[in-house]
Amino acid sequence: MDQPQTVSRYRRFLSADPRERNSFGEPFRPLEPECKVVQFHQPLAPGDLERAAALFTDRPDVELYVYGRAAANLDFLQHFAAVRRLHLSLYDVEDCAGLSHVQPGLEKLTFGRTKKTFSLRFLGGPLDGRTQPAPQSPTTRRPLFVPVTGGSAYSA
Repeated sequence: MDQPQTVSRYRRFLSADPRERNSFGEPFRPLEPECKVVQFHQPLAPGDLERAAALFTDRPDVELYVYGRAAANLDFLQHFAAVRRLHLSLYDVEDCAGLSHVQPGLEKLTFGRTKKTFSLRFLGGPLDGRTQPAPQSPTTRRPLFVPVTGGSAYSA
């Protein structure tokens, strides 16, 4: 059997789709040392979410990137307490309360454009006391980038 294509050792694509598994290989194998992003764009079963979360054990340098139609809310983040770098690009997300599952340990949050307007109060103020004050606008539909460990606090 042919070996899967190596698209990038810096990204891991998670999917239950057999065609994608044929192209990218077993998604839940241990991460290569060079891997910096684990991403998915379709809903994952609870067992796959747990397997995905295990990839972040001892890898605070790896970003979780969730996009497309992967989720209508952020409850899936309950599986990802170890994630330190999070990029969400879920235009149709309806609820962001699930951020509370990862917020205490976040070092970086990128929150993409959404159809629904959310209050920035879900951030609960500075994520670790070292960020800049929250932006003046109490709501956003524009992309939000929050580096928790330094730099400018927000940019759209």
